[in-house]
Amino acid sequence: MPSFNTEMTDAYRRADGTVVPAAGIWGLRDLAKRTFLMMNERQMLPIVFPHMTSFSPLPMLSFCTVQYEWEWKYSEGDVQDRYTRDYLRLVTTGEQAGVWPVPLGDAGKLADDPWTQRTFTAVRLVHELDGGGGWGNSWVKAHKDNAALARPILDLLDMPGLQVFKYWDERPQPLKAANPDVVSIVYSVPGKLAVAAITSYAEKDEDAQVSVDAKALGFPDGCIVTSAEGGAELTVENGVIQLRRKKHELKLLRISPKGGK
Repeated sequence: MPSFNTEMTDAYRRADGTVVPAAGIWGLRDLAKRTFLMMNERQMLPIVFPHMTSFSPLPMLSFCTVQYEWEWKYSEGDVQDRYTRDYLRLVTTGEQAGVWPVPLGDAGKLADDPWTQRTFTAVRLVHELDGGGGWGNSWVKAHKDNAALARPILDLLDMPGLQVFKYWDERPQPLKAANPDVVSIVYSVPGKLAVAAITSYAEKDEDAQVSVDAKALGFPDGCIVTSAEGGAELTVENGVIQLRRKKHELKLLRISPKGGK
């Protein structure tokens, strides 16, 4: 989008008085580049951290290391209804720009509503947005309470051999729902333990059939699936779990080998 600002961009005025516009985005890129180089020259960690909610300018982000997102649609219902999955994968995950994504916490009338904050946590966990930014600095009790839901996943992050299966990966998934609107992420230490976060983007409450490939997780003799919240064991029949799904619900599952601890 052209800018006609002759003071803040490279736009300039011709002799006849008309303005030749400039692409101000390159000024943003130069600012991020100068900051990155200055921090390197001073032997500082180059934490270049733009607040870019709903705007993902790759020329600027190419010299950034972190991005701050989701200051948008505060308290506009369940988080699954605020952001499409395409938007989350394109912008929020930071994968296109190679930056660490930090979503903000919620604000407004639903900020301390436990259910709304659970949907916030569901979307974050399933899209690998499990950094501390939006949980650790939130003053809202309901949001802080949901931070504990990430603990089963966080406990696996430093384990050797960890593999992460994201629902949008173009490879076979060890855990997959029959309904494409039920999506998941799986953190797996093959042969030892896996933790899955599952959420629904479906428009109504419904049962979900979720298949589990125990062999792909390194469990050749089968697996045991339990709820990571409370520890109740789920029935696995012919490699399939039946889950009663509330609309936009979050389910956290622990998957372990049969006969294992």
